[in-house]
Amino acid sequence: MSKLIKKQDYLIKSFGFVLILGFVLLGAIGGCNNNGGQNGTQALTENDFSGAPSLSAKADRGIAVTFLEPPGTEKPELDTGEAGIDIIPYKYTRALGNTFCWEDEDQGAEHFMTLVDSNGVEVLSVEANGECVTEVIEEGDYEMRIHHDGRTEDTLGVFVQVTEDTDAVGAKGIETDQGVLKTVKSIASQTLSSVGIIEEARAQSVEENVKTLLETDRCPGCDLHGANLTGAFLECADMSGANLREAFLSGAGLNGANLTGANLTGAQLREAILIDATLIDATLIDAILIDAILNNADLSFAVLSGADMSFAVLIEAGLPDADLSRADLRGAIMKKLDLTGANLSDTLLFEADLTEADLTGANLTGADLTGAVLTGADLTGANLTGAILKKANLKKANLSEAILKKLDLTGVILIEANLVRADLRRANLSGADLSGAVLSGATLSDATLSGAVLSGANLRKADLRKANLRGADLSGANLREADLRRADLRKANLSGADLSGAHWDKETFCQEGSIGRCNFD
Repeated sequence: MSKLIKKQDYLIKSFGFVLILGFVLLGAIGGCNNNGGQNGTQALTENDFSGAPSLSAKADRGIAVTFLEPPGTEKPELDTGEAGIDIIPYKYTRALGNTFCWEDEDQGAEHFMTLVDSNGVEVLSVEANGECVTEVIEEGDYEMRIHHDGRTEDTLGVFVQVTEDTDAVGAKGIETDQGVLKTVKSIASQTLSSVGIIEEARAQSVEENVKTLLETDRCPGCDLHGANLTGAFLECADMSGANLREAFLSGAGLNGANLTGANLTGAQLREAILIDATLIDATLIDAILIDAILNNADLSFAVLSGADMSFAVLIEAGLPDADLSRADLRGAIMKKLDLTGANLSDTLLFEADLTEADLTGANLTGADLTGAVLTGADLTGANLTGAILKKANLKKANLSEAILKKLDLTGVILIEANLVRADLRRANLSGADLSGAVLSGATLSDATLSGAVLSGANLRKADLRKANLRGADLSGANLREADLRRADLRKANLSGADLSGAHWDKETFCQEGSIGRCNFD
């Protein structure tokens, strides 16, 4: 018996779901999506979802497996839903276009699948051998509910695999039953061979759980509180939903490990290697990650408040919407890091390297970024109220609409930075280098820019009322229509500056062509 949910392309990125039914030994399926890892495919089972309620499958990749028992039978201990209905939770982090189709070798099959949103509202329904259903699924949490038709007493192993193909599956002519079944059988064969099936081994004591983990690389939902796993080789291990509070994992090899929803509060992870590890929704409050390596790790929605991550390496890691408040990230290497919407309030980022990091909408209130490198970083809409940025390097950074009021930006490098409509009221930019920066529409009222370098800067329509520009270099700057009322420009260099239409004092405006000095009527 085989099922296919096909994929088509849309204007937004589109994915499809392949459902494969087969008769398998009940067990747990483990894997690792990591080059050089144990297996080629990351799979989550209903045992994982049952053991870790916060765990969700990804809507754009991976495999989920359920063991669908017929209605009227006794519900297994580790089960989602009820007898005859299995539930796979899915998290959509962005809108995705999906086409759901269900083609079954058994023409009389009456299985069906529904997708339900977080309010219990049915989004779509697909019947076996029925019409395909296409929907754009909005961001949010959903449940895929798979219903057994009850025509047999067999428990079915259901593999749900997400596929993505920018050439469009439909365009390749895989439309006939023969093509569909051939494709499904190929995927099923590859999935079973790459994922593998092992016996579930859920021990009771911490010691037994450690033994199970070291022998099988698998212990989802286990109690590993205070476990000593120092230096352990746990590459691709599945510890999703596990209790690892105050566990000792210093120097452990955790490349590609699945720690989704795990509790690592107070855990020791000094010098641990977590490359490509999955820590979605993990809790790492007050954890020690000094010198840890987390390149390409996924820490979406993780809680790392108070964690010590000084000198850690997190190149191209993902921490969107993560909580890093009060964390210590001194000297950390965070190049190209995804911190969109993250909470970094009161975080210590002294001399951290955030080159080309994405901090869009991040909360950096009270953060200490002294000497930090933020070249090319995107801080669009970020809140930096009360942050410390002394001697920070923000060359070519995007700070459009960022909140920077009252900040001490003494000596900060903002060469060619984008500060369009940024709020810099009462900020101290003494000695800062803003040459070539774009400050059009920015608010700089009461700001201190004495001795600042603004040569070639674009300050069109900027609000510079009462700003201290004494001794500032404004040579070649664009000050068209800028508001300079009561600004202090003593000893400022305005050679070549365009002051056309600038609001000088009271109701006085500079005439068109005012270059280097203001020409009045």
